[in-house]
Amino acid sequence: MNNEKQKILDMLEKGTITPADAAKLLECLGESQREETALVRQSAQRMKGKKLRVQVEGSTEESEDLHVNVSVPLVLARYADNFLSTCLPASAAEGMKAQGIDLRQLNLGAIVDVFEELEEDIVNVRVKDAHNDLLVRVYVE
Repeated sequence: MNNEKQKILDMLEKGTITPADAAKLLECLGESQREETALVRQSAQRMKGKKLRVQVEGSTEESEDLHVNVSVPLVLARYADNFLSTCLPASAAEGMKAQGIDLRQLNLGAIVDVFEELEEDIVNVRVKDAHNDLLVRVYVE
């Protein structure tokens, strides 16, 4: 049960609100979640097939031949945003917030929107010295 529903039930138990008020609040909460789910689905259709790609090529002192390819569907980032905003336990959120990390304020949806519009590399870096020769590329495909 998510945090908002629990708060409504707690208020009902304490007599702060009437059963009718609780029912209305729970109904509104359900509608809000359905609308959010519909928006996520729309976004998923728009991003279908788009991926965040990370490639690392080169060599290091420890590894002569290094090839790393990571591909993450952007849809997962959108669902992660939805998950963080609605399903993250309050105790976990507060514990992280105490360490200076407020995941509920992180707007992955906005970041994904920006990624979706980019036509150039997000990161394209070459690191070369006496012991390392690496190319790191992050982009949306």
